[in-house]
Amino acid sequence: MQPLSPRGYVFIGLEVIREPLIKIIGKVLQKQSKSWWKDYIYSRMVSVEKHFPRTGTVKDLYKYLDELVCLKILKDNHKLFKEYIEIKLIEDLIDIRHKCIHIFKIGKISDKNFADDTLLKMACVMDKIDTEAQKTILSFRNQLNTQTVNENHVIASKETLVRFLKDRVWDKSLKLFQEIDIKESEKEQLKNNMGKSLAYINDELQNSTDIVNWFNKHLHSSEGVKMYMRLKSFKKVNIPTFEDVRIDFYTLCYGGY
Repeated sequence: MQPLSPRGYVFIGLEVIREPLIKIIGKVLQKQSKSWWKDYIYSRMVSVEKHFPRTGTVKDLYKYLDELVCLKILKDNHKLFKEYIEIKLIEDLIDIRHKCIHIFKIGKISDKNFADDTLLKMACVMDKIDTEAQKTILSFRNQLNTQTVNENHVIASKETLVRFLKDRVWDKSLKLFQEIDIKESEKEQLKNNMGKSLAYINDELQNSTDIVNWFNKHLHSSEGVKMYMRLKSFKKVNIPTFEDVRIDFYTLCYGGY
């Protein structure tokens, strides 16, 4: 795959999530009523396309729905889809899609951070819908950040990067763990994982580039996404994650991002 602009990564990501979104829309709406096409699809589409067909099947959804319509259907009926996707993620992706379409009209250029953050949201959306699509999205995210690594020299030392992650993520998380209401066994597992990670990057990794590659690997893995979503599920306590410090970490690495 050829390198893309940040905006290009967002659009190709939207193309990837379209079919899984249609699949889950068809699956869920068919369970609601026999007239699901009329109630949920025709009623929305006829307002913008007066000759839209009154009847159809799940296969027809692939013909008529683009990713924006899919997202709007999910938003309009979010209670039906709440076990698969959070309403906030749907709203965020609708805003992002609008921003990308109109980005040149408003005189702005989408930057790497915008694309990086968007690909994370897409990966989170796919977590309970399509794991293969999620892996594809994360592969795009990996390529985006690989371009950054290849185009820039890491100016921070290994020690500086390790200290940053320890201070900004792990030490803060360990303090906040006392405030979250989960099983002690899960708390201990989280603590042990953090301790092992800190020991690994201190003892096994040789230089700052190794640290950056290790950091990126966690951002681009399904396991990393699941950990991010789990830590962010603790609503009353904002546990810091790699995603929260991503911009500052890359700025420290490259002098800007």
